[in-house]
Amino acid sequence: MLPHTSHLSKGQRMLLGIIVSSLEEHTQLSTLLGYKRADTEDKTEHDLALTETLMSTLLDNLHRMMLEALTTVETELKSELDSQWHVPCLGGNHLYDLLASLQTHLLAYCVSNPHEQESPSMGLIQRHLAALLPLASDIYSRTTSLLSRFPDASYRIHSAVYDSPAGAMLFHTIHCLLLLPIRQVQPLFHQLLLTVRHMDRL
Repeated sequence: MLPHTSHLSKGQRMLLGIIVSSLEEHTQLSTLLGYKRADTEDKTEHDLALTETLMSTLLDNLHRMMLEALTTVETELKSELDSQWHVPCLGGNHLYDLLASLQTHLLAYCVSNPHEQESPSMGLIQRHLAALLPLASDIYSRTTSLLSRFPDASYRIHSAVYDSPAGAMLFHTIHCLLLLPIRQVQPLFHQLLLTVRHMDRL
């Protein structure tokens, strides 16, 4: 259902919300990521392919939802209905919360195990960020264009972006990267710099 969230009925959305919210439990996330308790002897490598697919799907959905939110904001501002519209918010969305939790668990594992440079978790977070950063740049670029035309709505527009994958979620991730060895972050430098340039224009 995740790839088709915009076409789901109200009942299907409710069911998807229940399923996704059940995955937000720490124990469920640990199982999904294949992390074992410290006293467990089984250290076999866990296949994170399904987790990677889930994170990619969540990210694509959230990016699309954010672009739709910005389009709605633009339409209502053009119609001079800014006093009637509310700030689109993804922060309370189960998809947003699940992706943020998955990122947090992955980064916590990588920070706690910095010597495992070639670990599946490190590879997954690198690939995920390589996908996240261009989408964040796209959101920043569209937001900059919107702000240039509607500067008086800056607070509402910035609030919407803050609750998107290009907002608090990305800032938390970048702060976590500062805790990792430089060799593990280096592959992301180019895209990070491009994203910061777009961010600096806001």
